Amino acid sequence: MTTQSEHLVEAIMHKGVIGCKPSTSLEEVIRIMADTNVEVLVVTGPDEEALGIISQLDVLPFYGQNLKGVRARDVMRAKPDRHSAGDAREGSGRDHGRALYQRPDRHGPW
Repeated sequence: MTTQSEHLVEAIMHKGVIGCKPSTSLEEVIRIMADTNVEVLVVTGPDEEALGIISQLDVLPFYGQNLKGVRARDVMRAKPDRHSAGDAREGSGRDHGRALYQRPDRHGPW
């Protein structure tokens, strides 16, 4: 019989990064999350660089709404800059992650 301490992360982790592009529809983002059983997707740019993240909590406000035209860029929290990362060190708890990744203005350059 195996004990819980004998399980390795390797046995349950996802291989590679599961993500999407900024232009991916929110419907597709939700499908990817459901099909891969992940709670967070990495939004990547043309050179596969991380631009931000989308979590299940980020898509909840769209429940029951018409998703036509809603894209990952409209929902994602942008990659942190050095200033916001430094500010986050002074926070605590759940707010710590939110300080690191802020959603861009919906009318911004995305």
